[in-house]
Amino acid sequence: MIIITGVPDYFMLLCCGYKVITNEKSSEAFQYYKYFKEKVNTLEDYNELLKRHTEINHTELKEKSWLFNDNTSSDIINKIKSKGSQLSDISTLDIKRGITTGFDDAFILNDTAKNELLKNELKSKEIIKPLLRGKDINKFTIKPNGLSLLFIPWHFPLHKDETINGSSDVAERQLNKDYPFLYKHLTTYKDKLSDRNKAETGIRYEWYALQRCANTYYEDFNKDKIMWGLISGNWGFALDEEKHFLTSASFFLTSETIPLKFLLALFNSELYRYYFIKIGEYTAGGAYVLKKTSVEKFIIPSIGEKEQIPFIVLVDKILSAKQQGKASKELEKQLDDLVYTLFDITEEEQKIIEGQ
Repeated sequence: MIIITGVPDYFMLLCCGYKVITNEKSSEAFQYYKYFKEKVNTLEDYNELLKRHTEINHTELKEKSWLFNDNTSSDIINKIKSKGSQLSDISTLDIKRGITTGFDDAFILNDTAKNELLKNELKSKEIIKPLLRGKDINKFTIKPNGLSLLFIPWHFPLHKDETINGSSDVAERQLNKDYPFLYKHLTTYKDKLSDRNKAETGIRYEWYALQRCANTYYEDFNKDKIMWGLISGNWGFALDEEKHFLTSASFFLTSETIPLKFLLALFNSELYRYYFIKIGEYTAGGAYVLKKTSVEKFIIPSIGEKEQIPFIVLVDKILSAKQQGKASKELEKQLDDLVYTLFDITEEEQKIIEGQ
């Protein structure tokens, strides 16, 4: 028997916390024992070893990567993959990340600060955007936070002048002229703002601008979209139809062809949660790490508009129930059943999925 050692604990947790033991002589099966957040001396207990014993076919171990799933789990995953294409292969679906301020205190306003700014400079309304953080996004719902973002892109207010290259004194003078109260607010934080990313602040962009302003796609925040937090203890995606901007701890998806509510039905299902458990990443504490590259692995089934309607109708009912403060558990179970049927998941497989 060979025990794989010398691997940092955090790395094992990213690999679903598996401690691997294999039989060198086995030609048909690969045997291993699963551990998660447990002491290594548990290995000494033979009964504990028996509980954790799992076996998979060698054919499931690919050259580029290994997914340590038992044969039943592998069958479910293969069934999911056979029903459609990876999200990353669909050109009309696009995932983007939220904005990095570099110093939140200067750019994120509560209602009091926002109202004070507007009272003194109504013109600033055009750059004040409703803001959500990753922790404000839940399954089908958004938690109001009373926060707004000062959206100040590089070279603002001359940000549409493509001739500007690098930090611009002209842009700063124009900001002071057009938005004197806003400029005064930002000047309060000038030392902190100037101390951000030294390789770029004051070189590629002005000290008062956002560090990462989504320069090539910020207009996409105004589109309807599906949002989620980068790191989340709970499985949840939400629909945004109110043009929220997002912090960098969040991602969002826009679609040119596939209805967002159909995608939301898939993403929030127990089947997709199970799929991510098998192919995704986690923090050391067990929270989901929903990076762009992970969500891009989601399988989007190829079905027509007519077949999508039942999913969309149920999502509308769930959203309506949530808005009215009513229970939606039964509706969500109906949605799970629709997704199971779409992927030909058997009752026995459902028990395995919901037991994770």
